[in-house]
Amino acid sequence: RGEMTVPAFRAYAGYSGWARGQLQAEIVRGGWYVIQADADTVFAADVSTIWPELIKRVTTKQALLDREEIRLWQAVPYRRHPGGL
Repeated sequence: RGEMTVPAFRAYAGYSGWARGQLQAEIVRGGWYVIQADADTVFAADVSTIWPELIKRVTTKQALLDREEIRLWQAVPYRRHPGGL
């Protein structure tokens, strides 16, 4: 086994607890942003860029999803509700 030199070390630690089904319910309500993880972001050279980068990704992803949802709704022909609404 060879030795490895590490220029910096970061440890991320924490604890959170939820009741059964609570986290899933919070995600469905939009209380959490769930995005794909990647080592380049987690181990970014400048730690001050991590959160801004993640927020930028989430808001960009949400904007794209919102745009697609609008496009899909626009593609649906208008139909009058049977109850007259």
